[in-house]
Amino acid sequence: MLDKLNLFMNVTIDSNNLGFEDPSCNPGDSVTLLAEQDCLFVMSACPMDVSACNGGEPCAAEYELIDSR
Repeated sequence: MLDKLNLFMNVTIDSNNLGFEDPSCNPGDSVTLLAEQDCLFVMSACPMDVSACNGGEPCAAEYELIDSR
């Protein structure tokens, strides 16, 4: 099973049309996730600079994996 999770983009759906809006998050916002089973984690920072979906300017992103076993 492969599920994707888009945490910070603000994409609207109207009928069959996608809209890319200004982000509803702020610089420095974060999310904490807990994996309750083995999983594959892939992280990508969107380089989009031609629509509002990335605040108009690509920026760095960070992540931290903690093994609590």
